Amino acid sequence: TPGLCHVESWLTGFGSGRGLANLSPACTFHALPSIEFGAAIQHGWERGHRHTLIGPAVKLALREPSRGFGLGVAVSAAVDTATGKAESAALLVPVTVDLTPQVRTNFNLSYQWARTGDRHGLVAGAQVEARVRGNLSVMAEGFVRDGTKPGFQAGVRWTPKAWIDVDLLGGRRVDGTGARAVTLGVTLRR
Repeated sequence: TPGLCHVESWLTGFGSGRGLANLSPACTFHALPSIEFGAAIQHGWERGHRHTLIGPAVKLALREPSRGFGLGVAVSAAVDTATGKAESAALLVPVTVDLTPQVRTNFNLSYQWARTGDRHGLVAGAQVEARVRGNLSVMAEGFVRDGTKPGFQAGVRWTPKAWIDVDLLGGRRVDGTGARAVTLGVTLRR
């Protein structure tokens, strides 16, 4: 939305001392109403190893969902703060279809590159979000990466005020492994 800024944040626990924290601020300016400029800071940990990635993200709205379906393109990259090396990059094409005023579907196709773990390749995903009461929604999503088993997560979104969302999700293979995951997310808008 032009003139709107937001901060998406989430904390995901995978068990066995593994987790990921994310903070992603972004803004869309009135002068450039189809472009969202943002960044992401991610901090991950696993059995004594910690890493922090930081990088830019830009999203371009090519078509609004009110015209039948929404279409966009997003690019992002991240650098490891300890080494200064590029660690990941992605090109994403999202498609949004509003089935009803209460039900929205999202489809994504992306190519992701990662320096470590041979985790680059195509990623496809689908999500459905349905408002079940005034400030409560349920959502479910599935996704698959090249060469891995599909992952999924589902949960609830509570919107107590127009400027805040609180999400609670449970899933499996969210990070591409067989691990179960629990995610708590908060989005603030201004």
